[in-house]
Amino acid sequence: MSSLRDRPADEPLFGAWALALAEDQGRDAAFRWLARSDEPEARGLRAALEAGFAHAGASRDVLAKGLAHERWGQHAGARAHLLSLALMAQLQLSLTCEPCLGDKNPDLLIARGEQRALVEVRSLTGCGEEPWTRDAAPRRRAPVRPLRGHGSGREKQARRRARVAASERAQAAADDARELSRAVAQAVSVKVDTYAALAAQHELPLVVLLYEDTDSQLGRVVARWGRDDGAWARAPERFSALSSVLVVGRGVADDGACLLRAERLVNAHAARPLPDTLLPLRLAPQIVPGPPPINPAGR
Repeated sequence: MSSLRDRPADEPLFGAWALALAEDQGRDAAFRWLARSDEPEARGLRAALEAGFAHAGASRDVLAKGLAHERWGQHAGARAHLLSLALMAQLQLSLTCEPCLGDKNPDLLIARGEQRALVEVRSLTGCGEEPWTRDAAPRRRAPVRPLRGHGSGREKQARRRARVAASERAQAAADDARELSRAVAQAVSVKVDTYAALAAQHELPLVVLLYEDTDSQLGRVVARWGRDDGAWARAPERFSALSSVLVVGRGVADDGACLLRAERLVNAHAARPLPDTLLPLRLAPQIVPGPPPINPAGR
């Protein structure tokens, strides 16, 4: 039986240790599916994570063990870091994972030539609408309602129940939106409060990277909270170190390769704006290395 502690330091991310550990996990564990599945999506995601792992430096062991954790939060956090590394490498940026800057070790230092920036990574998965949860069934045609005053008592009760149900759904959606906005505000604010002084000391722009995996609404939530509702403008001193928020999500290409999409939201009140030449304002979807050969042990 393998454990998180006994991972060989020189082994690839999805070597024998990962396969043995995944075999011992529950069938609904994300890492079990990722490490052992022969589905094209799993193979493509493994390849992308391996690409990020190649740039993880001294953080390789910690990230490998985090990815292999059965707890989703641990797994998703490591997945966010590794795919962020893969994305930055795909953009041909120089990468330093957890650089030692004084008494702190931020997640990433990215560079292109003389231009540099700090990047802090945070996973916020499971937020917003997941594409596969949409109801694809055709909508039934709404029944013709009788004129007011001419419906039966049963029909009137049904209409009242329908109105109450619609109101409850709208209230639940509004509550979810507020909760997601609070989660975004907390995630970004904690990162800024922790690293603002370090960014100012080294005169570096600070980027907070939020990873949403396969969700689809995080960019809109960030824009609404920070830019449209004016959180960044209302507290310019608190958020002056924040150059941009980069929202990164994952898709699947036709051949199963991992497709990374990114949306950069700019804080117009930042003390040190992020140069577009370092991290483009508009990022085309990036396909990271295609699926490796099928692993017979994963069958």
